[in-house]
Amino acid sequence: MKSTKTQNSKALLCACESGKTNAACCKIYYDGDRAPDAQVLMRSRYTAYTLNLEAYLLKTWHPQTRPASLDLNLLPSIVNNFTAMPSRVNNLSVIYRHIFWFGLQIKQSKTISKNEATVEFVARYKDNSKNGRVERMQEISQFLRLENTWFYMQSLPS
Repeated sequence: MKSTKTQNSKALLCACESGKTNAACCKIYYDGDRAPDAQVLMRSRYTAYTLNLEAYLLKTWHPQTRPASLDLNLLPSIVNNFTAMPSRVNNLSVIYRHIFWFGLQIKQSKTISKNEATVEFVARYKDNSKNGRVERMQEISQFLRLENTWFYMQSLPS
């Protein structure tokens, strides 16, 4: 049996799997600091999904592609093929889901220019409204910087 100290320290680790505590990692960004680069923004947005932080997700979404609202109980019905996902969420066919996020792996982060970057990642999740098995979502996300602030733009084809 694990000690309480080990269990408590694991519970405080950030969901983005940086190995840092949430307070020393993503929390500082959804509490107001600007992410210094696209990969940090990607990690903080993943953590925001795990915590249902709709306001932060919308705030960090590029104004050209940002939906008017984001119901985190609604997710695209094309979960296993996000490369086909349109850049505007409000164009998607959606169904209710009960998603639990299990981990994030950054595969690659590329700086295209001082104002553009991409991050390829794999996120693991469990959808209890379907089969309840752990699934994976792989995506290449595009990020743009406006006035020294990074924003999620869209999912790119792989």
